[in-house]
Amino acid sequence: MKENLLRLTLFIVLLFIGIGLIELKKEVIRNKRSQKVESPLSLFIEKGAPVHVLEVRPLTLRTYKVAILESCGNSLLCTFMSRYEKRDLDKGQTVLDGENNELLGKIRSVGRTSNISNGLFKVVIDPQADFISRKKISARILTGEYKDVLAVPRSALDQSGDEYFLWKLSEDESQATKVSVMTGRQGVKNVEIVSGITAGSEIVLRGANQFQKYQKLRVIKKVNSADTQPNT
Repeated sequence: MKENLLRLTLFIVLLFIGIGLIELKKEVIRNKRSQKVESPLSLFIEKGAPVHVLEVRPLTLRTYKVAILESCGNSLLCTFMSRYEKRDLDKGQTVLDGENNELLGKIRSVGRTSNISNGLFKVVIDPQADFISRKKISARILTGEYKDVLAVPRSALDQSGDEYFLWKLSEDESQATKVSVMTGRQGVKNVEIVSGITAGSEIVLRGANQFQKYQKLRVIKKVNSADTQPNT
């Protein structure tokens, strides 16, 4: 009799434990379902599109002329250019290897009369460093170096027809305003801004497309023009 009572008591205890565990599991499931899941879309809507911002500061802008060089005898390199293309070239200008940005040589001479066969002007380069013999060499001729220039990466510019725009950051960093700018000289990756912004202005460098869609932004990274200096 006592043994049966003990068994019944144990069964009831185990039954209540089992019910308790089931209810606990149900509560855990309900809590998980009630928790808010933040998708990338909800983050964009509530907190704004993530953007990188550039503080525009004066830098040194270098302009280049791209050329394809070929051997023309006597250990010299040559290229041919139109009258318009050669207008910024002069004797002594630096020539860089387009593949590794290393010094390739300097301009020895720029033809004053055009070639009879092709109507182009011959530009002769005197190599001042060893280079691998190649049939054709991609090169960049340094045509100008301008200090204290306001310039931004080409990728930051929006273009509509003949107009260029930048997205200028608001003081509270939650919005950006589209401003029209006038561009000037162009480097390899940076473009001079003649008017439209001033030194110290903060512009959207990356993420402008997402910002335009959701009309709200959040700054996740800031850089300044000095960081873009190597890519002038």
